[in-house]
Amino acid sequence: MTIEVYNSSKQVITDLNFYFSFDGNQVYQDLGTINQLEPGETTSRYSHQIKETGNDRSLYLHYPINKTEAEVESLAYLPSYKPSKVVVILEITGTDNKGKLLFRTRGYEDVFGQFEFDLTSARE
Repeated sequence: MTIEVYNSSKQVITDLNFYFSFDGNQVYQDLGTINQLEPGETTSRYSHQIKETGNDRSLYLHYPINKTEAEVESLAYLPSYKPSKVVVILEITGTDNKGKLLFRTRGYEDVFGQFEFDLTSARE
């Protein structure tokens, strides 16, 4: 599992936490946190193994939107029981007027292939 994150916004982005959720949100696999991402900066997270728990897993991003609230975004859904390769590229383009991230996501998982979606235009 590889997650590459690029901050193309003009803001410093903080506290991005990535995790898988399995079995109706009963089991979690933490994939790491990015504490701070400067404008124009790129970083990545890598996990050599995805837990083998069921065939219904989703990749989530959890981040703060202000001092008292947080947001959870679904970045990918993996319907296969045992994917061996998953790559997600997340481009953060800014925030909306409520503090939610504007982003584009594309990726690949070895069972069902490529995927892509854009929340930038949906929230602007």
